[in-house]
Amino acid sequence: MAFETMLAPLQIPESNVFRWKGEAEPQRAADEYETQLKSFFASGLPTFDLILLGLGRDGHTASLFPYSPAIKVTNRIAAANWVEKLDSFRLTLTFGAINNAKSIVFLVVGGDKAAVLRDVIEGTNKPVEELPSKGVRPVSGTLTWLIDEAAAGYLDHRTI
Repeated sequence: MAFETMLAPLQIPESNVFRWKGEAEPQRAADEYETQLKSFFASGLPTFDLILLGLGRDGHTASLFPYSPAIKVTNRIAAANWVEKLDSFRLTLTFGAINNAKSIVFLVVGGDKAAVLRDVIEGTNKPVEELPSKGVRPVSGTLTWLIDEAAAGYLDHRTI
């Protein structure tokens, strides 16, 4: 469905689209995904043109949840991340892969995200382990926040 509605209209070749095999054993799915990306990009870390992210009410992004093991992974592109509060594995790109993108865009909607958005953007003393979205720091690309009025409700408007 995502391919049909978002990618096909842009005429992105199917050979440039890599689906996570969520039906597979989690570690095998992460390993296969990483292998595909390494082969396609022919380098250590992929350089995506664009990564679109959301922000969870708990500060998670991608499937990097607070205090989950993949937050600290530095030697992988993809990870099978055990998320205790969901009692399940989630497949995710690591910060290394995300932060190597040319452009990263966060889309944040809703007043229920206002407090956590303030903490992420305006920089509280909370560590990345508690607010994983703070770990999104492009190496040389751009970071853009698309925020609706309700989500921006607690921001110091001098910072936006």
